[in-house]
Parts: sequence; C-alpha cells; structure tokens
Amino acid sequence: MGELTIRNGPVPCGGNHQIRTSDLKQLYCTETINRTKNGCNTTYNVLALTQTGNKIKLLTGLDHLDQCLFIEQQIEQHLRIPDERMPEEVRV
Repeated sequence: MGELTIRNGPVPCGGNHQIRTSDLKQLYCTETINRTKNGCNTTYNVLALTQTGNKIKLLTGLDHLDQCLFIEQQIEQHLRIPDERMPEEVRV
C-alpha cells in the first residue's frame, strides 16, 4: 500500500497531507478567480476526492491550467486511477 505525501516548505505549515493511495478515488483541477480593484487573477488547484467523499486540496495557486492538468494526469496515470469528470472541474 502506497502513500501520496504533500509537503509545504521550506518552513512547515498547514496543507501537509499523507493520503493512502487506496483512499484516492479521483483527482481534478479547479480554478480560483480573485477579483481586485485592478482586475482579475486566475489560479488553478489540484484536488483529490477520497473514497469517502472528502475533498483535499493537494496544490493551490498554480498560474497555468496546463501545469495543473499535467500534475493531475501524471498522478492518475501512476496510480492507475481512471479519469472521470467532476462537477466543479475546470473544463478544457
């Protein structure tokens, strides 16, 4: 049984996770749009859905959708998780 480990550094802070790979049901990308008085800024996030329905943010604040999708695809491919559409997933 393997684990997916997420660590923030160099100073440890919130957002660190250790998830058993058998608990992962799906990975997907979402977008966050931040509106300011100077315009909008869009960032992308990689989320995991567990077998019990919990959503866990693995990575946040990515600047490019293709980065987000690449990370999602590589983890799913490595863990042999079939890709499924999620309601809040960024549509390409």
